[in-house]
Amino acid sequence: MQLTVKNNYEFMLSYLPHYLARNKRVQAFIKAISLIFDDIDNNLNKLNRMWLIDEATGEFLDDLGELVGEKRNNNDDERYRKRIKLAFKLTNFVPHLNSLLEICKFYTGLNPEIRLGWEEDGEPGRYDVDFVANRDFNFSLIDDLDLDRIAGGGIKVNTRKCIDNYKTVRYAKGFKSGGRGLRHGARRAPICDFIYTASKYSGSFNSAGNNLNKMIKMSGGKK
Repeated sequence: MQLTVKNNYEFMLSYLPHYLARNKRVQAFIKAISLIFDDIDNNLNKLNRMWLIDEATGEFLDDLGELVGEKRNNNDDERYRKRIKLAFKLTNFVPHLNSLLEICKFYTGLNPEIRLGWEEDGEPGRYDVDFVANRDFNFSLIDDLDLDRIAGGGIKVNTRKCIDNYKTVRYAKGFKSGGRGLRHGARRAPICDFIYTASKYSGSFNSAGNNLNKMIKMSGGKK
């Protein structure tokens, strides 16, 4: 239990005879000593928190990284902390599509789309994992993920990146004065270094962390 200034002061006064505890000079002397113990308590409390992954910094974070075999590699504390958390999560990782999606979302904040090779072009044992993000996203976070190693079991993983983009489309809806009225809408059309097609397997996670697997068609809307 961490002691505050008041607790340290009162704790020390409680060991004195009543007539000394009421003496102003004695109280001033005890208060001065209690401040020293407060500094000690605060420093000890900080050291204890340094073993918490969210509190650790500098060399203390390096020590936690060594526990899971993660070197700093010149990362700042925030990025290094994220990699250490990922390594801890992977100690209990069960390789299947749902958990792979969850790991990707945890580390990058993105919900990637996974295409199965045997459905795309007949190649078994391959996942195409497509990340779509805006231009301001730090795409190097995706590079930190070694999805081949994470998936395991001989699964080959193609990690692909896209910059999110939408195109304006016009479509007919209803009739006006004998002519067909036109409406404008938006269709998702990410900028990729591969052909972006309908997703065959995707998932979304609500705020409670529940996995809602669904078949969706991102490029053309719901069917």
